[in-house]
Amino acid sequence: MNTNPPYTTILTCSYSVGLTPPTLANPITPGVCPSAPTAGTIVTDPWHQPTPRMNQWSAGLERQLWSGGGLEVQYLGSHSYHLDRSFYNNTPLEPGSGSVNKRRPNPLFGVIRTIDDDEIANYESMSAIFRQRLTYGLQMLASYTRSHTLDATTDSNGGGTPMIP
Repeated sequence: MNTNPPYTTILTCSYSVGLTPPTLANPITPGVCPSAPTAGTIVTDPWHQPTPRMNQWSAGLERQLWSGGGLEVQYLGSHSYHLDRSFYNNTPLEPGSGSVNKRRPNPLFGVIRTIDDDEIANYESMSAIFRQRLTYGLQMLASYTRSHTLDATTDSNGGGTPMIP
């Protein structure tokens, strides 16, 4: 929350007695914040934000096939959760011409960035390794890995936003 007022200067307002004070319903009041068209960027963090976690597991099996030849099979998996993402609540809903702020759901505010921690990422892989000792100290190694990943955190920390939220 250190990126929001009053900890950072996003919008400077000069209030004097007799002027209408700014409120959440009307953050930009004439005479108080005359130079700013909107209230700037507001960041909202979740109240309960669990620590991101990752569980990882693996298993392997080796087997000698014949003298000097062997096969190894390995599995690796992981699951990450409570990963953060950003989305913007006050994004204009439709493209168009004119002022961006007039097309926002709440034109009295600028960008409202909400951070949540509901994303996941998974990874799985299977490897097969074949080894064969040859003559004169030569060896042969052949390996193959098949992997799959599922990642739902491409918009983490503002890295991407949907075109039409």
